[in-house]
Amino acid sequence: MVTKLAVQYHPIFGATDSQLFSSLSLPKTTSLPFHIHARFAISSNRQSIVFDSPDRGENRDPKAAFNAWILSDVIPPLYLATLDFLIHNHVEGCRLPDPWWWLSFSTDEISKHLAAGFFKTLAAATDVKLFKPGHINSYDAPLLSFADTVFANVSTDVQILQALTILEAPRLVMTYPAVANLPDAKVVNPAWVKDILLNHVSVDTVTKLYVSKALTIDLIIALLKYLKDGSPLVGLPLLLSSDVPIAVPGPADERIYLWSGDEHAQLFASRCFL
Repeated sequence: MVTKLAVQYHPIFGATDSQLFSSLSLPKTTSLPFHIHARFAISSNRQSIVFDSPDRGENRDPKAAFNAWILSDVIPPLYLATLDFLIHNHVEGCRLPDPWWWLSFSTDEISKHLAAGFFKTLAAATDVKLFKPGHINSYDAPLLSFADTVFANVSTDVQILQALTILEAPRLVMTYPAVANLPDAKVVNPAWVKDILLNHVSVDTVTKLYVSKALTIDLIIALLKYLKDGSPLVGLPLLLSSDVPIAVPGPADERIYLWSGDEHAQLFASRCFL
């Protein structure tokens, strides 16, 4: 069975004029960013492919099941390979962060079924590297697979992203907000940020960034506020003593820390500040 894709460069994302072909073109359009040619099972009037909805037991008519298999198992790996080629060959005009390429505008049943198969294929393809890290020294950084990437979505606080960029948080990708909404996508959250601060950023690193004014007190406070409701702050290199970042002490530590910023001190109700 020969199956082919023809990628569309469409200026209006979400336009529904991609066609289906089975030897000849069918008068059926989809909301996909590519045309599809395959040996589909065709409806008797040749107006579309056979694609009846499954019954309550998720069973389909044999012809509809055959077409569903093409859409969910055959096409997604081909499309993923197409995206891989476009990204690694820097094809002009292909703005892959745009949601059009990630099937975010799948509105018809055929496109939705194919999109579900693509999301499943993308999540399992650990050897396909598509996403570029977003920290300041990431120009030559290797691309990441979907499974290895932590995405920033549209609701992620700008200050948190700025701080994570300065701290060169590994695996962070900020330019694919549409992908962050896909099933199984890992997104920035307090637990992940805390892990970065505990296991990937040293106190010395935070100190140098703070002294050099790359990491400001406003960003430090934003990080603390982001983390304080989700888990204890003990161990994080974000408490300031004499203008030098140090690790947040545990309950048994009786040191007294000096800080003139009330907002910062209020985050540590168990500590004594003078």
